[in-house]
Amino acid sequence: MARKTQSKRAVKNTVAMLVDGQTETWYFEMLKRFEEASRDVRINISPKIPQRKAIIAQMEEVIEMAEYHTKVFWIIDFDEILKRQREWNNKGDRPIDEFVKCKSKVERRCSNVSVIVNNPCIEFWFLLHFERTSKLFEKCDDATKRLKKHLENYEKTERYFKSRKNDIYTRLRPFLDKAIENSTGLGAFEEADSFKALSEMYKIFESKEIGLL
Repeated sequence: MARKTQSKRAVKNTVAMLVDGQTETWYFEMLKRFEEASRDVRINISPKIPQRKAIIAQMEEVIEMAEYHTKVFWIIDFDEILKRQREWNNKGDRPIDEFVKCKSKVERRCSNVSVIVNNPCIEFWFLLHFERTSKLFEKCDDATKRLKKHLENYEKTERYFKSRKNDIYTRLRPFLDKAIENSTGLGAFEEADSFKALSEMYKIFESKEIGLL
């Protein structure tokens, strides 16, 4: 039986997040800033963009991160996997199968890692703050277009996400309970139903390490 990774070298309660892109990094940076200021507590989170985008490479990076942190969240925008699935040329594993294998390996080896799937992308999580929907948006741009009905000036820029007066997390925080309820209702990722719309971000907020609920 494979040995589960323990964070033996972690010297303090730290949470690391391997994210798909800069958008997620800005969001979690603003979460940290808001919650530390409003609750007078320290949230030791460290969002990081993977050095390589290949799923196997990300998996290896997550396993390494698990050695140095109390908790690691591996956050996946599933639209990229579905895009590669559509472009698959029948050589090697299907991209979805490759992801499932990597996810299973991480969960077997690392007891302190949670894999978080957003299908199609994190903008769907943002959308769930405003409405309950199970619509699968084929592309992230489609989810973003729907989101702009609620956040009219939404844009993927550092200026928008990290505005001192009204950053992305401050905008969304009043609706967090609704987002958690809506995303929980969609359920978790399942290999047998990998094309459904979902956001597993609720697992982060329900975790003891983040402890916002």
